[in-house]
Amino acid sequence: MKKIISFFMVIVLMLSFAMPAFAAENGASDDEDNPTRYQYVDVVSAAAVKKSFGFILCNSSYNCVSPNTTKVLYCYLQRVDLNGSGGWVNYKSASVTTTDVNEIIEKTWFAPSGYAYRTYTLVVIKNSAGATLETASVTSHVIYKY
Repeated sequence: MKKIISFFMVIVLMLSFAMPAFAAENGASDDEDNPTRYQYVDVVSAAAVKKSFGFILCNSSYNCVSPNTTKVLYCYLQRVDLNGSGGWVNYKSASVTTTDVNEIIEKTWFAPSGYAYRTYTLVVIKNSAGATLETASVTSHVIYKY
């Protein structure tokens, strides 16, 4: 009985952190429902897709409105134990540093069962001196692997 209650509590907890698969923060919008405004980042997105043989495809991307800055894009495959112990932890990661106004990271990683998984995207915008001007992040929907 305790395991069933624990299981349902974990599901409720994970659903409270879940976001749409292609969630995006858009700093160019005047929509009052989106209070986050970015000066340099236009769109940042994260996606997670369950693949065959126990793999998960992670996709992280951004569009930036400032060509004269350095951007560091991080793509994390995060997981949380389905037994309810602990919180989200970085399981796998990849990053790229560029001056391009848009970038995409697509990685496919093996994801053992017994966890819930999501993609966490982080983009850091830096000036020519290396000082951080802005950061933006988003998470994907959650994939459960029993």
